[in-house]
Amino acid sequence: MDVDMQNIKKWVVIYPIYINSKKTLAEGRRINASKACENPTCAEIYDCCAHLKLPCAIESEKAYPRDFMQRGRVRVLLKREDGSLCNPAISSRKQLMLHVAELVPRHPGRTKKQEPASSSAAGASKSGKAPHPSRRQHSWGSSDEVLFHGGSAEGPEGLKDPETAGPQVGAREVAATTWRA
Repeated sequence: MDVDMQNIKKWVVIYPIYINSKKTLAEGRRINASKACENPTCAEIYDCCAHLKLPCAIESEKAYPRDFMQRGRVRVLLKREDGSLCNPAISSRKQLMLHVAELVPRHPGRTKKQEPASSSAAGASKSGKAPHPSRRQHSWGSSDEVLFHGGSAEGPEGLKDPETAGPQVGAREVAATTWRA
């Protein structure tokens, strides 16, 4: 990608909202919702453009004008200075957005994120109810003790588990209680 970076202001701008299926046309989506992807990030768009062998750059400090809380955009070079296309398969912004939206769901980082979410959801559905928020799942097993809010691992004698003790357990006792993970 030997490209002159000083003319980056002339490159095409892609905001993640342009290809986000969760956004409406009024909010800034630019392609059909059925062809868009769900919540893309600038890094994913950048990786997809690099995969398409297009010169690109992330501008993380820039914000989308309609929603200034959405930070980041990607600049992409479609045509060189002589007018030739960088990738002959992509000749317009719309084609670029459609290709990127097709590639983002297959992004390696996205497929890794979805695997743990499905296994934790399956673990919660086995018991029929969600785990208590103070109990944490750990990879080292369920017999290990986990300490919350300071105190020693052994804890003072006479402390009760707040789940079994009921409302008589005070806040100070709860703060020093050890829990089984």
